[in-house]
Amino acid sequence: MKELFAVDLKGLFRGLYFSILGTALVFCLFFFAYFLVFNLITSKPGKVKGIVERSSLYADLPVVLYDQVSQEKVENSNSNIPLRDPEIRQIVLDVYDPQFVQSNTEKLIDGIYGWLMEETSSPQINLDFNEKNKEFANKIGKYAEKRAKELPVCGVDRTQSSEELNVFNVKCLPAHISPAAVRKDIAKADNTLLDSRLNADDIKTNDGRPLHETFANLPKSFSVIKNVPITLFILALILGGVAIYFSKDIISGLKRVSRTVLLAGVLIALAPVIFTYLTKSLLSKASLSDEAINIFRTLSEEFMRDAGKIYHLSGALFILIAVGLYVYAKKIERETDKIPKVKS
Repeated sequence: MKELFAVDLKGLFRGLYFSILGTALVFCLFFFAYFLVFNLITSKPGKVKGIVERSSLYADLPVVLYDQVSQEKVENSNSNIPLRDPEIRQIVLDVYDPQFVQSNTEKLIDGIYGWLMEETSSPQINLDFNEKNKEFANKIGKYAEKRAKELPVCGVDRTQSSEELNVFNVKCLPAHISPAAVRKDIAKADNTLLDSRLNADDIKTNDGRPLHETFANLPKSFSVIKNVPITLFILALILGGVAIYFSKDIISGLKRVSRTVLLAGVLIALAPVIFTYLTKSLLSKASLSDEAINIFRTLSEEFMRDAGKIYHLSGALFILIAVGLYVYAKKIERETDKIPKVKS
């Protein structure tokens, strides 16, 4: 009866020990592949630029930003220009076009990565929107002149100047105000959607400090992370060695490590599929515009197009290592079986 309720505590703790060791080895190998992706893709500004360029960000971002800015200005009633007018919307999208977004995004990437790689003491972000703002003002002025020419003449108080007149809201044009004057006044007014310049110090936290000062230690962390794959690989070798050493014999130890490495290899190889599925699932539930969803979707797809190769190769490598360990264990087992046993 005692044997029925007896608990093999030693076997229980042994099983728990190997479960923890195996789980640690799987995580170690998985994060080895993860940080390998970081080293070979995420940390390379050229790779990042390529991913962004192949995505829909440059084509869709102007639409997303325009809709956001126009909504804020309409809600705050701080714009004399009807930003929801389809023609004005088209003017904005023609001026601040995908080429403009690409040029400034790539400058932004170069500035941030230069800082992260400790080539500069702070992010070298110097974006100049002055020429594009002038182009926008001129085109809005021409559109205002066109609207003014289409208005009937009315006898409004002659004391009203062209600067005071909002041609987009009136139903007639005072006789003493010419469409050309309207164009000139609209063009020189401060109706731009972007500040003339933007640098790193302009991006501030709630307490007024430059944002990059809050992350002053990020460049050092960026440098340290590059050594993580080597550390994790060495740790994986140690964990595998410990698992073999504490097994009842080398054959069972090799088989145990083989199964663990095989599991890690399969998970790593499936990582792109899992990531893609989770991304699609999250985006399907997001309350964003179609353009914003398209940006996130294409960015994740293009990133995984490059990262997937590394995950697949890493997974295949670990699967081959697992098969090799198992074959080696079976070889030792066969050789052991051939040794004649001495009868006592």
